[in-house]
Amino acid sequence: SIAMRGRPIVITSDNLSLNSRKLAILSAAGANQVSSDLDRTGHGLFTYFLLKGVRGEADTSRDGWVDLYELFGFVRRNVNSTAVSELNREQMPVLLGGIDVETRAKNLKLFRAATSPN
Repeated sequence: SIAMRGRPIVITSDNLSLNSRKLAILSAAGANQVSSDLDRTGHGLFTYFLLKGVRGEADTSRDGWVDLYELFGFVRRNVNSTAVSELNREQMPVLLGGIDVETRAKNLKLFRAATSPN
């Protein structure tokens, strides 16, 4: 059943961590959503696309690196569209962080893309 494929969990955080100038939090779903399993992959929906993004599919600039915004954009697009089309539910990953994280995210190279030619 659809209810069995969800991962209901409530996470709360104090304002200190959310306002940190150097902390970024990438969550699997919005505050009132359920994080879903994707049976065909053997992973949660969020984890599946996070791993694909880290391996290089999120490298939209084709510079051989995956930065935070590329990873977040890739995960958000794919999780949302797959949740709607395959699971008939809403799941929208969220990126939280202080102003420094938001301003520097495009320059924050997280991973060398595994598919990089360099």
